[in-house]
Amino acid sequence: MSLDTYANLKTEIADKLARSDITASSSIIDTAIDLVESEANTDLRMYEQLVAANLTTAAGSETIALPSDFLQFYSLYLGDDPSPLKFDTEANIRARFPRSQLGRPRVFQLMPANLLGLAPVPDAVYTAKLQYYAKIPALSDNQTTNWLLAAFPGYYYYGALSHLATYIVDEQTKQMVAGELALIKANMKTVDSKRRTAGAGMMAHVVGMTP
Repeated sequence: MSLDTYANLKTEIADKLARSDITASSSIIDTAIDLVESEANTDLRMYEQLVAANLTTAAGSETIALPSDFLQFYSLYLGDDPSPLKFDTEANIRARFPRSQLGRPRVFQLMPANLLGLAPVPDAVYTAKLQYYAKIPALSDNQTTNWLLAAFPGYYYYGALSHLATYIVDEQTKQMVAGELALIKANMKTVDSKRRTAGAGMMAHVVGMTP
């Protein structure tokens, strides 16, 4: 079984369904893969999704455009300040920082239209160092692979088959698909937890080193 590319993934899914009316080029397989990616963006927050980006403020403007693949906030720092900016609600921010107040930003909020709101409103140009969870790069004929397919091909394979379960006649196969998908998701959580724990341990070791 080869699940290393978008084309090979679709071929394996079609072969598993073993139906004359569904081939690797059938749009229904594309749709199933799209649904897997939509679920991944909702459910997964893996270490591999963490991305860093530098955002530049404009003096007198309270908002910055977030990256187009922004999914969820992780951390935000201003320049080399070791203290992170704090998240707060719109109501609290407005009570503490009128829009007329300019200064070095201390708090932020997530706003509609994929914008980041800062308060006080920046009084100068600052570099905001954002770390965030990014959306899964969607597979296509041009984007033939991504980190999720490379690391956990079964997530795509069994996930797509689960969305195509109505086309699977054999009940035992349906149960097998559901069981394999559950095992893969559990394994992904375990792997991610170990990576984060190892990273935290490494950081603690480095910080604690003495000359």
